Formats: sequence, structure tokens, C-alpha cells
Amino acid sequence: MIIIIGDSWGVGEWGTQDNEYCLTGPGIGQYLSLHNRVVNLSVGACTNTQALYRLEDFLNRYRHDEDDIFYWIVTDPKRCIRDEDVVDSTVGLKTKLQSTLLMSINRAQDIAKERGIIIKLIGGLCDLRPDWIGHCGNLEIVVPSWGQLVDPRYAASIFWRERWDIIGEIVHERRQELMEEWLDITKLINAKQATMWAAFDNRDWHPNRLAHRRLRDYFYPQYSEKY
Repeated sequence: MIIIIGDSWGVGEWGTQDNEYCLTGPGIGQYLSLHNRVVNLSVGACTNTQALYRLEDFLNRYRHDEDDIFYWIVTDPKRCIRDEDVVDSTVGLKTKLQSTLLMSINRAQDIAKERGIIIKLIGGLCDLRPDWIGHCGNLEIVVPSWGQLVDPRYAASIFWRERWDIIGEIVHERRQELMEEWLDITKLINAKQATMWAAFDNRDWHPNRLAHRRLRDYFYPQYSEKY
């Protein structure tokens, strides 16, 4: 069995049809289910904290075996923390967000070690670096950046635009000394945004169905010539 946790990137292709925001195409879970038993615990706007809770709750209800495969599509660490706490940190914006991500990674390691499983990480809205899991024997980064898997020109980073303008307003009001760092991160966010359009051919900030299939085929190339 394959178990997937993550945010809307793990759900499927998103877009607008008839002026309604909705799923418009299949995702990694649907592609994998053509050849495997799949449990997809991904949900829209999910935080890393919530995704790991959903996994833990699932493991409390289900007796896993050694053949099960666990994938975690890692999302924006900013979702796990209040905007004010990002700005009020004494270590700066970048370090605070990275430490927030590492807290989620450490939590994943604790869950995986306790349950005797390996969790395979996929860089989603948050791209990953191998050195972040060097101390985690039960975690494996199998795709550091989904965007770069599709297009090597993709501007990978841990940062994303969600609520970033609000954080900028708080920085302007309370922490002017952080404005230069905020602007530097904004450049990284803008670069990711621009290259995401090219990589996913989707201005809705989600992988399109072809990107989902590309991920499936990367893991299971034996299925790539089928459907």
C-alpha cells in the first residue's frame, strides 16, 4: 500500500472551470492507484504539522506492514507559525522559517522511528536540501524539488508568496531592520513564482496533471508507457 500526506499539491490538478475553483485533473494519488492500493491523506491548505498529525492518526488505526510506502509532500513551513512569530523572532526571517521546517522534519523522524517506517520526502511548495535530514535515519528525500524534477530551471527555495505581503507589513511596522532580509526573500519568492508557471504550465500555483504523471513515472518508470 502507498500512503501519501501533504497539502493540495498531493490532491490533484487545480484550476478554474465555469468561474469555480475546483479540481480539474488527476493527481499523483490517482495515477498511482491505477497500479497500487493508495491511501491519500492530502488535503487543501494543509500545514506540515497537520499532515503529520493525519499520518499519525492513520497509523493509530491501521496496522502497517513492511511493504507499505509512505510519501510526504512538504509544504510551506510558514503555514505552521503565526505571522507575528516569524517577524518577532530574534534569529531573523530565513532562520526562523528554516527552524520551523526542521521542527516538522524532526517530528516526522520521531513518528517514523517509533513506527518502524521510512517516510519519503518530496519537495512541494517547500523545496528541500539533503543536509536537513542528515540526522534522520527514518527519512529519505526522494525528490528535493518537484518543480526542478519537471524543469531544471525552476527556482527552488523553502519560501512561498502565501501571506508574505502581510509579513512585510508587520516588518515595516515593527522591525525595520529586517526589511532588507524581507526584500531578499521576496526576490526568491518572485523567481519561484515565475518559474513555477513555466514548469507546471499552470498559473494556479499547482502542478498540472502532466507534472503529477511525471512524478509518478519518476518513482515507477515501469508504468510510464501505459497510462
